[in-house]
Amino acid sequence: TPAAPAAEAKQRPRVFFNFKDTEVTKVVATIAKISGANILMPATLTGKVTVQLKNVPVREALEHTVEQVGHTVTEDAKGILVVSKKVATPK
Repeated sequence: TPAAPAAEAKQRPRVFFNFKDTEVTKVVATIAKISGANILMPATLTGKVTVQLKNVPVREALEHTVEQVGHTVTEDAKGILVVSKKVATPK
């Protein structure tokens, strides 16, 4: 039904922003503030990022941001977005 996609779109806020050479924690905090998302950041999340995103879903914006500094995003059972350091996979 057409109502389902509309409801789904409402649940997934989209963001527009431009950060240049900015501390990643500041960018993640801004994503959380704009979207109302609950995001857990580890102490390992450090470094500067450059991000320019237009009309991107929150989760995708967060993933693109933290990937620049070697981190990934998962969602726990309560819907909280959890940022963690990427684990190197053996080759």
